[in-house]
Amino acid sequence: MAGPLEHRVLDRLARAGQDGVSMGAVVDEFVAEGIDAHAVERAIWTLLASGRLVLSGFVARKVRHPDARGRRSIRHTYEPLLARLPDDDA
Repeated sequence: MAGPLEHRVLDRLARAGQDGVSMGAVVDEFVAEGIDAHAVERAIWTLLASGRLVLSGFVARKVRHPDARGRRSIRHTYEPLLARLPDDDA
């Protein structure tokens, strides 16, 4: 049984459509409301583990920063896109 925070995450993702929304965007939105980031992350992972959320893709980013020698280095990072199952009534 999902708790109140899990229900809020499901409601947020229901508005995102089939393409989903990045996990970071969801966490940032809830943190802006004063909710602890770790609590939101736990809620998301709980929903993923229960099958109520699915990974619908990912966002790829190139992060440019200097390496130990001062040369420009590019590091690739990937962030999951989350989507609610269309038939999930929460």
